[in-house]
Amino acid sequence: MVPSRSLHLPGDAENGGDERPDPTDVATDFFSALSLQDWERAVRFAEPLSLAEFRESQLALFTSWAEQRDVVRRARAEQRDFMWGADDVLSAEQLERHGDVRLHAFRGAPTLRELAALRAEDFAARQLAAGRNPPSAYRVFGHVLEGDDLAHVLYRPIDGGLHHEGLDVSVLHLRRHDGAWQVLLRQDLADGTFILFHLDDLDETDGSVTDPRP
Repeated sequence: MVPSRSLHLPGDAENGGDERPDPTDVATDFFSALSLQDWERAVRFAEPLSLAEFRESQLALFTSWAEQRDVVRRARAEQRDFMWGADDVLSAEQLERHGDVRLHAFRGAPTLRELAALRAEDFAARQLAAGRNPPSAYRVFGHVLEGDDLAHVLYRPIDGGLHHEGLDVSVLHLRRHDGAWQVLLRQDLADGTFILFHLDDLDETDGSVTDPRP
C-alpha cells in the first residue's frame, strides 16, 4: 500500500500539473477537481473508453427509467412494491420514443436527445455537475496494483459538516492508458439517483424549474 496523501479542504489540494507519476497522485488530483466542482478538469483524468462506457450506461439508465416510469408511478400511487430494470446498452428505439424528455437536474434542462448528442467528455462533465453537492474533500490512503495496468485506490469522502469521518472507505479504479494512469469513471461518482428523482417529477413541473446551484 502506497502512503496516504490526504485532502482536508478543497483549497489545500495540490494542482498536480500535467505529470501523473502514480495512481495515488492521479486519484488525489481527480478528487481535488471534484471537491472544487471543476467538472471539466475532473473529466480530463478519466480514461477515454471509460468515458464512452459511462455515457452509454447512463443514457441507457435514463431512457429505461423514462420507459417504465408510468408503471412505477402507478405502483407508488397504489402503495405497491415495484421493480424496474435498466438496460446496459442504450436502445435507439427507446431514445427515439423518449428523446424529448427533459432532465431538470441538468443545467438548462436538456432533453435526452440533446444529451445523447454530446461528446463523452462533455456528457460526463454535465452529469457530474447535475448531481448533489460533492463531499467537501476526499482522503486518499494509497493504492495497490493488480498487474501492470490496473490499480485500486482506497479513499474516504469527507463531509465538512460532520465532526467525525466514520470508517467507511471506497475504492477508485484506475487503468494505465498511453503510459499514464487514468480514472475509470463509475455511476457512484455521479449521483444518478438524484437525476432520476428529477426525471420522475418532469410531468409535475411547470417548465420553470429553477437551478439551485450558483
